[in-house]
Amino acid sequence: MGNEQEWTIGKLAKTAGLDARTLRFYEGIRLLPKPKRTLSGYRLYDPSMVERVEFIQKGQSLGLTLREIREILELGDRGNCPCGHVKRVLQAKLKELDRKIKDFSYVNRRIRKAMNLRGLPKDFKPKGSALCPTIARVKKLDKKSP
Repeated sequence: MGNEQEWTIGKLAKTAGLDARTLRFYEGIRLLPKPKRTLSGYRLYDPSMVERVEFIQKGQSLGLTLREIREILELGDRGNCPCGHVKRVLQAKLKELDRKIKDFSYVNRRIRKAMNLRGLPKDFKPKGSALCPTIARVKKLDKKSP
């Protein structure tokens, strides 16, 4: 096949702890460059690609989308330092997470309040949208964000 300096997709996948299908997917969405191929069509990767795959995994662990990771990799591939871009993207992620935490806390409080409502009205019979008093007795949300 190739020389010992090149890895098959199986070896790269095993070393990176991924499935070969994931590496093909990464190649398809341009996270990995197109590898060289043997005469019989087997992919041959430079062993340094394991570092790139690990970078992708670490980026995902920080909540980055594959599109965001690709943008970072493309900056680096063009010889540009992506650190400033990475900081801006991560700052936006933090802002988004803070907003989501606030939203989840609000919903958490509403659920706890709904769960604390006790008792059914006498002779309760489900009708219309009042199928369950636990939900029906919760005050309507205003249109403003929490």
